[in-house]
Amino acid sequence: MSKIYVDKEDVKVGTIFIGNVNKAKFKVIKLEKDNVNNTKVVVFADLSSGRVFHANIDTFCRCNISIVK
Repeated sequence: MSKIYVDKEDVKVGTIFIGNVNKAKFKVIKLEKDNVNNTKVVVFADLSSGRVFHANIDTFCRCNISIVK
């Protein structure tokens, strides 16, 4: 069985990912620190629509995604 999760070390600003299910492409635009929970937050944008999303890095890494470049 192939690995479907990404490692936290691979999540960097400028990295482009693709959804393995819906084939959506998105780019990490910022990494922030959540002062309330003291965790890292990934800010990423959908490359086709430009919409911006936020996700806890642990949640983001558990998504079924692959690195494009």
